[in-house]
Amino acid sequence: MKRSIPIGVLVVALVALFVVGGTMAWFTAQASETNEFKTGTVKIQVMEEVDEELDNWAPGEWRDKEIRVKNTGSLPAVIKAELVLTWLEWDDVNQRWAETDLPVDNVILRINERDWRKDRSVPGHVYFYKLRFGGWDALQPGDVTEPLIKAVGLDAFKTDNQYQGKKLRIEVKADALQAGDISAAIDAWNIDVDFLSEELKMDLSELMNH
Repeated sequence: MKRSIPIGVLVVALVALFVVGGTMAWFTAQASETNEFKTGTVKIQVMEEVDEELDNWAPGEWRDKEIRVKNTGSLPAVIKAELVLTWLEWDDVNQRWAETDLPVDNVILRINERDWRKDRSVPGHVYFYKLRFGGWDALQPGDVTEPLIKAVGLDAFKTDNQYQGKKLRIEVKADALQAGDISAAIDAWNIDVDFLSEELKMDLSELMNH
């Protein structure tokens, strides 16, 4: 007489056989890749070349002085520079040069207007490098600007005795911004859009007349 074994019992028996008999080996593989992205840098350095004979400066005389900006970062950048002029006098009590309220309108700056555009919408001496119709030329990494200042002079008609023995300080405040959409510079440096529009219109007019 044949015995019939329930299917459920047979399945359980086969599973038990595999467990007791050992584990089968399978070929496997894994792979991974790590990507690292390093950000670029925006850095600048002010470079100066000054006439060695800065003492005994007399009214009507000029002194050679060149101010440039170097892009020491890894990204192209647009450049802005501000010049702050201050007359100093020697303070015998504290043994140092101290700021005065003497007017600086007797100082004449020979500016490189071909490469640096003055921001006429604000007081003082604020300039943008290579800002012109058609775009804003970026200063590439490692490059140096053309000189902002070429020389400094004393107006003979405005420099009287109160300036004797004084010292002129020219502070250079340079800023750099990652090159890109000009609107970024307008926002970051609070550039007057009306001024910018008029200046670029002048460029366009000059181009059309040549």
